[in-house]
Amino acid sequence: MKFPRGATVVDCGGLVITAGFWNSHVHILTPSLLHAEKLPSDQITSQLEDMLTRWGFTTVFDIASVLENTTLIRHRIESGEVKGPRILTVGEPFWVKGGTPVYVRGFLEANHINIPEVEFSVQAIERVRQQIRDGADGIKIFTGSIGSIERGGVLIMPVDLAKCSDS
Repeated sequence: MKFPRGATVVDCGGLVITAGFWNSHVHILTPSLLHAEKLPSDQITSQLEDMLTRWGFTTVFDIASVLENTTLIRHRIESGEVKGPRILTVGEPFWVKGGTPVYVRGFLEANHINIPEVEFSVQAIERVRQQIRDGADGIKIFTGSIGSIERGGVLIMPVDLAKCSDS
């Protein structure tokens, strides 16, 4: 068998080789990965290994995080500075005014993370456009969220916001 010049050949006799696994529901929103601009490469690599790569995940879809932080981690992986999986991301999710989920509110406050709530379709449209420009691979909307236990029930996103249209 001929191999390309410079190729690394690994003897896998007696071993099993599989395709890398995808995980389509991760959050690059853990305290240990926040503020990636201040974190050493080996710390990020270690955190990504603990969360993802040791389980065989070679590609992940992050469905809620701080977009700027996640794209920085992604760029550090792509440059070879950090070892980690391919990351696709939606960045900051969209929820209606008053609809920040009660189960994440304390975490966001404690970590000084502001994810704006949307009230008008014009805001939603501009935020979608900005997130795509900033590197998001998709958009996540909470069409229904428990914004307040005191008020009870689920806060539903109006259809015009979900569609990002004026109709």
